[in-house]
Amino acid sequence: MGAPVLTVKGRKSGKEYKIPLLPIQVDGVGYLLATRGESDWVKNLRASDVAWFKQKGKKTEFRPVEVFGDERAKVVARYQKINKATKTYFDRLPNPDDHPTFKMETA
Repeated sequence: MGAPVLTVKGRKSGKEYKIPLLPIQVDGVGYLLATRGESDWVKNLRASDVAWFKQKGKKTEFRPVEVFGDERAKVVARYQKINKATKTYFDRLPNPDDHPTFKMETA
């Protein structure tokens, strides 16, 4: 089956990149969160109108919408509660603003 995977095109190269990521559901909405902070996949996702997420053999196209403020803080708090394996990343970057977060809207 494998880990959940984000596929996003490079902002400069146009090449497809695949990144293992664990999505989170908050109030029935899917989100992707950068536990390690700013990264290339975040920059590529910001520049993309569309990306793909594959989980349990199902590939879903979505429109990434970055969220901020209270919505981001809520997602970060929920993520920290359910995924203890990433605690060290949040210890290094405790401010929710340091964790880019994207809503996965239907494309």
